[in-house]
Amino acid sequence: MEKQDCPKLSEPKIVDVYNKKQGYWYVYNDSAYWDPEKKQTRHTRKIVGKRLAKDGPIIYSNRYSSDVSDPQTPPWKLKGDVKNSV
Repeated sequence: MEKQDCPKLSEPKIVDVYNKKQGYWYVYNDSAYWDPEKKQTRHTRKIVGKRLAKDGPIIYSNRYSSDVSDPQTPPWKLKGDVKNSV
């Protein structure tokens, strides 16, 4: 049986993480995959931006804006890796 180099990622989800020190909500594009060695699910996250309040608008990061042709596209509508979706 051949070992896979690229794991199969799940559909991306939006995850909000609160940083107490900075006082911001950071927004990530999260995808899960199965790690056959450890027999556990693992996650990969790509930063999308931040929010000043829990329900506030997303302030897109420069990195996310440069990786996506239209930064106003909601991250949950992107398929797979942000860089590879362009």
